Amino acid sequence: MKASLQNCRVGVAGFSLVEMIATIGVIAVLSTIGVTAFKNISEKSKEGIAGSVMEKLNKATHDYNHAYKPFDTPFLENVAGDELAILMSLQYREPDSPAVGEPFMRPDWKPTMSTSTADYRYIWRGRNWDLLLPGESGAGLKVEFDGSDIGVLVDFPPGYARFGSH
Repeated sequence: MKASLQNCRVGVAGFSLVEMIATIGVIAVLSTIGVTAFKNISEKSKEGIAGSVMEKLNKATHDYNHAYKPFDTPFLENVAGDELAILMSLQYREPDSPAVGEPFMRPDWKPTMSTSTADYRYIWRGRNWDLLLPGESGAGLKVEFDGSDIGVLVDFPPGYARFGSH
């Protein structure tokens, strides 16, 4: 009887080398799919945020055009600067007789200009704003996704006159 008990194997808990390699392989494939999906989700959310702010810029411009005379500015392909001047006009509030809804754009937003094709940028097209996606060329207001462009109020010099004709 003793000999038959010695021939019986008691089950050993644990993984075999083949099971461990297969598990690591499955985890690697799933993590690769997850990282790729996360990158796509991240880019789409950035595009959505930038698109939302562009809609606010266009609404602010529309409201400004109703309160005052519309901006009369041509679209200049590779010239920067109109965007900041127009934005400041949207952020300004007349001290004596402000129009309803003034300022039309939040006055604590101070974006910088960018020509980098790696950035999302807002470009003035002569009558409305457009969004330049990464890879597209052109100068415009740089989109920051970390909030570093928000905080300090725009400082308007004494006797400030809005951009364009009104």
